[in-house]
Amino acid sequence: MKKSWFFILFWSVLALTYLLQSSNSSLTAEMMLALKRSHLINVLIATTVILGLIPASKRQNPAMTLIFFSGSLLKLTFYFVWIYPLFRADDLTSRMEFSLFFIPYFLALFFQMAFMILLQKRS
Repeated sequence: MKKSWFFILFWSVLALTYLLQSSNSSLTAEMMLALKRSHLINVLIATTVILGLIPASKRQNPAMTLIFFSGSLLKLTFYFVWIYPLFRADDLTSRMEFSLFFIPYFLALFFQMAFMILLQKRS
């Protein structure tokens, strides 16, 4: 799979997920803000991680693992600093609130792993 098609598929899946999640009529203004933030940060960090994996894979660099896990750590840090406080404002985190961040998180994580596997198979 060429890299450009991979990115198109990745961004399309996350855009479709955003549209599906944002179409929920029971989302409050705070939840919509959290949804926008979570999709934006997941796309930006996952894209950066994927782009960082490309040069690391060409040298058979063990930094691929470090890049991969650093991206996940950065996304989780973002969640606990900027998203979680929005959800905890009412002292209750519902399943819907939880899914607003973790659905795009796991989708981005899946694409990061798939890209890393593709790079490993090529070398």
